[in-house]
Amino acid sequence: MNNSTKNSLVLLAVLLLMSIAGFSYIHYRLDPQIEDLERTLTRQQQEYNTLQVKASTFDHVQRAFVEASYRFENYPKELLLTSDVATVYDFLRTINTGSSFTTMNFSFRDSVNTNRYGLVRYDVNGRGSYRNFYNFVSLLEQSRPISRVNNLRLIPVNELGSLSDVEFSFTAESFYYRDPENARATLTTATDYDRLSHNPFYPLVHNVPPNEDNLPNVDQSRLVAVTAGSIYMVDQTGQMKNLRVGDQVYLGRLERIDFENNAAIFLLSRGGIRDRVTLNLR
Repeated sequence: MNNSTKNSLVLLAVLLLMSIAGFSYIHYRLDPQIEDLERTLTRQQQEYNTLQVKASTFDHVQRAFVEASYRFENYPKELLLTSDVATVYDFLRTINTGSSFTTMNFSFRDSVNTNRYGLVRYDVNGRGSYRNFYNFVSLLEQSRPISRVNNLRLIPVNELGSLSDVEFSFTAESFYYRDPENARATLTTATDYDRLSHNPFYPLVHNVPPNEDNLPNVDQSRLVAVTAGSIYMVDQTGQMKNLRVGDQVYLGRLERIDFENNAAIFLLSRGGIRDRVTLNLR
């Protein structure tokens, strides 16, 4: 065996030993490290996905937190400075204005003391539109002074022209400081409260009002002429009336003129019942 062949065999053996050593090193030393790194990568990827979800909602949560903090810091509940009747009545007068105005009567009932705080009780009754009364009670309970309404009683008013009104009575309780040194002087009224969208006491059907203004009564009138912009009709008194769309009649208004069919359409409210009446040219 010549030297060239021997050298080749030696080199081959060395390469084989290096390959075996490298494989053993990778398999027994690096493979566990790679598996650990893969597990770490998977865990970190999951944490990253979780953080991404939180980051996507961060702005919304931050805005909500800032708004809630502002409301908490600027609209804290507070106690009245004293149980003095004038103080309580002045506060009620403060909120009983504008869109919350009612004809209100106030009477002091009693006052109960505790260690640091007291409770003053009083009766309120009166009359006003249900919308204004709703606003008044909302202001009373949601303004800075701590107050609550009990024994609320409402009676709808059935007088024509006052169908939106109610007569009300309730007992209210307000807390006050027995040690006014810790009290804040300002008693801010609420500005952010739910507005009323419906009056449940307004009757759906009610009496038909009399025709005090002697308006044209569609049921007793006769259509005599129709133009593109107005109509002519003889009313219940025999007088000729010229009406345009939107003009008032007894219980309603002229809603539309049908020039092509020589007709006039009126929209009436018969005690809360909507009625569409058509007069045709005879």
